[in-house]
Amino acid sequence: MGGVLRDVLEADIEVFFEQQNDPEAIQMAAWAPRKRDAFFEHWQTILRDDSLVAALTGSSLSNLQDDPDLSALLALHAVQSSIELGQPVPSATVEALHWAMQESGVTYPVDDGPTAVVAGPLGPRGVFDLPLAQLANAARSHVPRQLTPDECRRYLPSGDCPTLPATFQPGIDAEPITPVAPPPGRLLDPPPELTGTRVTMFWPSHSDVDAIGPTLHELDRFTEETGVGGDLIDFPQLDSWITAEQAEGDPPDVATAIPGIVGDLGRQGHLVNLDQFIDVEQLEADQSPYLVSLGMLGPDGTWPSERGHLFAAFDMVSVKGLVWYPSPELTQAGYEIPTTWDELMDLSDRLKAEGETPWCMGLESDDADGWPATDWIENLLLAEAGRATYDAWTFHELPFDSPPVRRAFERFGNIVFPEGSVPGGPEGAAETFIFDAQPPMLDDPPGCWLYLFPTFAAVGLPPGAPGTSTDTFPFPSVEGQPEALIGGGEMVGAFSDRPEVRELIRWFLSPEHGIESAEEGLEFMSPHRDFDLDHYPPFLRRQAEVLRDALTANTFRFDASDLMPPPIGDRVFFDAMMTYLDEGPGSLDEVLAGLDAAWPDTG
Repeated sequence: MGGVLRDVLEADIEVFFEQQNDPEAIQMAAWAPRKRDAFFEHWQTILRDDSLVAALTGSSLSNLQDDPDLSALLALHAVQSSIELGQPVPSATVEALHWAMQESGVTYPVDDGPTAVVAGPLGPRGVFDLPLAQLANAARSHVPRQLTPDECRRYLPSGDCPTLPATFQPGIDAEPITPVAPPPGRLLDPPPELTGTRVTMFWPSHSDVDAIGPTLHELDRFTEETGVGGDLIDFPQLDSWITAEQAEGDPPDVATAIPGIVGDLGRQGHLVNLDQFIDVEQLEADQSPYLVSLGMLGPDGTWPSERGHLFAAFDMVSVKGLVWYPSPELTQAGYEIPTTWDELMDLSDRLKAEGETPWCMGLESDDADGWPATDWIENLLLAEAGRATYDAWTFHELPFDSPPVRRAFERFGNIVFPEGSVPGGPEGAAETFIFDAQPPMLDDPPGCWLYLFPTFAAVGLPPGAPGTSTDTFPFPSVEGQPEALIGGGEMVGAFSDRPEVRELIRWFLSPEHGIESAEEGLEFMSPHRDFDLDHYPPFLRRQAEVLRDALTANTFRFDASDLMPPPIGDRVFFDAMMTYLDEGPGSLDEVLAGLDAAWPDTG
């Protein structure tokens, strides 16, 4: 009809109608001019409305990356205009709504469904091919506002501000979307249904730069199985890159980071709800209820939470509650591996009485001096006061200047302040680099015997030393408390919901993820309790067994300082430990009071 009307605009209307070999057109030519003009005016309006749908669709695409929420609103107005015209919603408009939803972080309202790969302005992307009303209502819930008067003047020729319905009714007539053919050259026939799609992922740097290699190999395997390509970018400044402003701008599809950073993004609404397609109860069984709670936002906005919306989940963990020791020498000297705090103190006292220096210690760590001392406080508090107290202190429900936390500081002081306990005393510990503190353990005779440090202490040791000339045992609990384990790790979250993104998230949470990294002997450990431990080399396998036991018993706890808000967890706590070492036991009151005073007011 649009082409016919354009002809009407360009020719004499009476001549045009008379030339049509159509009885209705001939009758139209005989109509009175008034009726004929009314008919023509009516179809001019329809032509304008058709153009409006196309214009709104184009405006939606033009705002896709700069303002995806506005993009979704404009696509919804294009849908509503088509409905009011009584015409099928064009496929271009349906596709524009998909792109706006994906860029705006809208979660598709299904756990699974029919998928298609469609060519869009950002390349081939997967979509869930759902009834249009489902898509429109998901977008409407995510962007409940109306267009502003200024936006109406900008995008609507009439300047009027039509109101979108709160709910779109089922049965919207729409043209089908147009899938693209998979690219040629695939080895599998038929190719995976998401072939040709890609997912961009930012991945923070690790202490061992070679760690990215095995992950790239795993991504190749993932691509072969799913057809989804992965663009992995090693980004050392991830913690400073993901800010609220940047997350609202052009974030990656997927990112991994420590829980504190991911938690902030989840609370700010930048991450999609994974529980739409991840079974939370199964994830708790695969990992642990505690780990899952760190990716959960409660109904009242609290974090962490036992119930609510899952916005992130652990894709790797590490063990931090380890005491390293020179294994041949300890055995030859007749010492036994301590299993309780009292036994550990007896070993320390016996070593010292025999003229040995019991503890290795190094707190210098570039711009993060002092963090290993915070590990001491965390392990001591968990070992003596238990998980509930540890959790309460982590989020400042229990202050630093409370009896259990004070006691942990005092126990640490009893380790570091007595003469002969650590090489060079407190000053030596403060000035020794973290990876220079342990090698004296390998001297003959050992220059120090015990070192509290995470798994990645192996980075500073000679190849082959871990598991042969040095080994580890878990930090022991104080009598009366169950064995617990402190560790670190990273969580994965998604900024966009697409079928291919879901595939990558599921892969990260599966026992298939990390096989290559584990076999390479890197610091990777799987949080999945069904991960095959035979993939680890013998030294890490023993630590993985301890980790699995802690996950099964739900006694694994995350490094508290990494969960604390900045600047407490990433600076103030570190500095306080250095002050404590520098000024001695008499400074404890001031140190604890200063930490409590510095805790940010979160309202």
